[in-house]
Amino acid sequence: MENIFLKAYAKINLNLHLLPEQSDRGYYPVRFLNYQLNIFDTIKISKNNDKKINISTFSGKVYNTDQLVIPKNDNLAFRAAQLISNEFNIKHGVNIEIEKNIPIKAGLGGGSCDAAAVINGMNKLFSIGLSPSQKLKIAEKLGMDVCYCVIGGLCLIGNIGNEVIPLPYSLPKIENILLILPKDIQKPSTAWAYSIIDKSEIGKNLIKLQKILSAILIRKKELICKNIWNDFEKPISKQFSIVKDIITELKQNGACAATLAGSGLTVFGIFNDRKTMIKTENEFNKKGYRCIQTSTI
Repeated sequence: MENIFLKAYAKINLNLHLLPEQSDRGYYPVRFLNYQLNIFDTIKISKNNDKKINISTFSGKVYNTDQLVIPKNDNLAFRAAQLISNEFNIKHGVNIEIEKNIPIKAGLGGGSCDAAAVINGMNKLFSIGLSPSQKLKIAEKLGMDVCYCVIGGLCLIGNIGNEVIPLPYSLPKIENILLILPKDIQKPSTAWAYSIIDKSEIGKNLIKLQKILSAILIRKKELICKNIWNDFEKPISKQFSIVKDIITELKQNGACAATLAGSGLTVFGIFNDRKTMIKTENEFNKKGYRCIQTSTI
């Protein structure tokens, strides 16, 4: 095998909870319920004989991601290739081509899922034989979202994001998801998001996690929507009123659920029918927002 093609799917937090025991680094233990969206970057990894890691990133045709030149040291996919090459003494170099469709710095795990795809791809391309736990150890060196993305599927996330537990049942496919990306606002860092959390609110809504898991087991979409939760919604909405306005408008337009997609500023709404979703999308488009229609995988 000389090359391999992979899809690197965006991730979404269906439940995001923080727990009270804050670490010295300012982070809290977490309880997340993660899944993947049907938005993906396409990655080609091929061997080369010059023993170098060459990486190129270009805007995809599907969602036309803004073109950015990403320095190698800031590119998680490049760093993942370095880690694999150094740790397992790979004799060949690799060429990595990334077609970006996941919006950059949108809180959808675009960089993390690319890095995870490189770990999985090089593992297969060079027949390394990594176990899931070995993949997680490599992923942890790159970032906590990489830990989830390297496993994928419906997972509970614990500890500080490095504990990934695949669940033995599937999420019923959820259609008519509308992503809204606030305009002209740079995504704040995850560290900043943790710093503005109201400590008195931490852990108060963990019952939502149990309820959504029960809803998934009986495959009831309305109960799944009712119990979607994100602890960052309230504090981030206080800092960015535009986020609160988007969530409010989505619900007023008929979304059965609307909240933040992660720790960033991207908001998602779930609709019961496509017609209502498209009507809502058109209203946001008129205001200059970037919108993406999607579903779970």
